[in-house]
Amino acid sequence: MSVEEIRRLTPGEEIFAGAHAYIGHAVLVAGRVDEDALAAAFDAVVRSYPVVGAALKPHPDGGHVLVTSETPPAISVVAGDPDDLLAGSVLDQGVRLGAVGLVRDGARASVTLSLHHSVADGAHGVALLAALWSRYADAVEGRPVVVEPHGYPLPAEQVLTARGVVKIPLDRLPRVVDCVPPAPPVEVAAGEDESEVDERGFLALRATRVLLTVEQTAGLVALARAEGVTVNSLVSAAILLAEAECRGCSLAHLLHVYAVNLRPMVSPPVGAAEATNLVGSAVYPPTTTSPTELVGLARAIRSELESQVAAGLPLQTPLHLGDAPEEGEPTTRLVVAATNFGRIPELPSTAGSVFEEYRVAMAGKPIPGGSRHAVSGTCVIHSFGGRLGVEVHHSAAMAGWERRRTGRVRAALVSAVR
Repeated sequence: MSVEEIRRLTPGEEIFAGAHAYIGHAVLVAGRVDEDALAAAFDAVVRSYPVVGAALKPHPDGGHVLVTSETPPAISVVAGDPDDLLAGSVLDQGVRLGAVGLVRDGARASVTLSLHHSVADGAHGVALLAALWSRYADAVEGRPVVVEPHGYPLPAEQVLTARGVVKIPLDRLPRVVDCVPPAPPVEVAAGEDESEVDERGFLALRATRVLLTVEQTAGLVALARAEGVTVNSLVSAAILLAEAECRGCSLAHLLHVYAVNLRPMVSPPVGAAEATNLVGSAVYPPTTTSPTELVGLARAIRSELESQVAAGLPLQTPLHLGDAPEEGEPTTRLVVAATNFGRIPELPSTAGSVFEEYRVAMAGKPIPGGSRHAVSGTCVIHSFGGRLGVEVHHSAAMAGWERRRTGRVRAALVSAVR
């Protein structure tokens, strides 16, 4: 099979190629997982969405090129702890940008669809997760496994330009790039704040998770509707309050930076799998007069987001990636980051198996010359089966800190619906 060049990566995609970054969308399953059906489903996904089976190769002038892969799609199957979501998964951007790993232990298993971040953001990945399990159900139940050919997804820069989004001067955008990342918390001992790497060269990341009950999640939804806010703004408020409490600082020392899915913000709208990383950033800079209770802070966050969306600011993020930051005095606010994968669709069930939980896995390698200091990780928000989840991926040295921080997040959310 000969390798064909598809196109060069854009600056917004190249960021993730340097880090060999993958996002894994995992489902914990109680009961039997049919290996043959899973392999057939993954093969159909690759033939439907060819970017999953593509690869990256370095370009002589720098950067990377998206190319077809010489390696046919295959799933990995290992016996082990299903909580080790990426065990056995082949994550090599020079071989394939998508992978499926099955980890089983008796009657319990995890299945993880990993996608390279250069070609798929969270919304894109969730759509392909649904496609995988739909085809798996077809295979298990003896129906034809559907192949629906799609083209390669377009980069955000091309999608936005084609829809008339004009790049505006950098000095009109909220300043994010000059903000300093949080320093390691004081309880992380000196010399222990460096992230480890595993035998494959990937950062050895752990995950700390908060998972609300169905009743608690329904209570948050009801609270958001009653107060005229969103569940996402309530979670953002809880994350900010937890960070300030754990660090012993005021909200005004923080800057909340979070991802915004741009697909519904453009016309015509863009399908989840039609673009690689169609994500912008919004920011909320608390002040000394910002509310310090959950609902009030959530209302302020939502109001600021509405103002930024109305001004088209999140749409500018992909157009400025790779630009040099503006000159001026950098801010010393600490960045508190979050992203929201939204509601994970109901996955088709099959006889003899039950979906227990959705989880996210992160994989990436240290960037040469980049910092490997352990800092507060990005909070990933999602809901599955009527349960809200918040998870953070971090180094071993940060485990105690993240348990404290996510514990405060959970306490703030649960106390609001009691």
